[in-house]
Amino acid sequence: MREAYAQPAPHVSFTQRTVRNSQDVGAAMAAGRSEASIATFGVAPGPLSGRVETVKRDMDMKSLALAAVAFVVVASPAIAQTAKVSGPRVEANVGWDRVVLKADGESEGKSGVTYGGEIGYDVMIGSRAVLGAYAGIDGASTKDCDSDGTLSGCVKAGRNLTAGARVGYLVGPTSLLYVKGGYSNGRIQVSVTETAAPAFAFDDGVNLRGFHVGAGAEVGLGHGLYGKAEYSYTNYESFEFVGTVNPDRHRVVIGAGFRF
Repeated sequence: MREAYAQPAPHVSFTQRTVRNSQDVGAAMAAGRSEASIATFGVAPGPLSGRVETVKRDMDMKSLALAAVAFVVVASPAIAQTAKVSGPRVEANVGWDRVVLKADGESEGKSGVTYGGEIGYDVMIGSRAVLGAYAGIDGASTKDCDSDGTLSGCVKAGRNLTAGARVGYLVGPTSLLYVKGGYSNGRIQVSVTETAAPAFAFDDGVNLRGFHVGAGAEVGLGHGLYGKAEYSYTNYESFEFVGTVNPDRHRVVIGAGFRF
């Protein structure tokens, strides 16, 4: 009979699973199934406290996004009284990135720094509505590494491509609130090294298609310049590794751009 107060199972991340099952990974690669080697940032059953921490992190993330957007909106009256909100634009952004992987009813994530750029074109619809299209690329420092004796493994979030449309509304002479959505293509990169005989090493990755949605605020700074704050959520297609893994991504960024 199972004990009423059984101890919780020890946490084992997907990176650790990659290291501990490296022989299976090597066999899969030899058979040409490189996708079987893709590790993730760690999904395993954990105690209730771990779930509470996850909820707290999500709340902190949402608070950060709302604070960033509020700052842009409140600061706008202090800037120039007119702003250009149509035409081609180019921007750079930097912020916070979090990749969350879900499997077997549990989820766990890793955070890092994200950086990237975006190009777009906006048109005015009437006196206040704005409609636009965009394409972007970003990278991140988000990763998870582990080792077990002579075996070591590292999993990293690679480049992320986006393309989509956005709809905005002018809430003041220089302030634009908008929502956005579209296609995403992200990459997960994994490397494993075995130093004991038979030694081997590989560095491989997989591209994951998905969609993203988000919202943000822009404020004109004059002379074609603008600042922005934005939150976006991305859902990628699932892939198989020690079960079915469903990746999500959260980004909170600030940026600066120029309209031509």
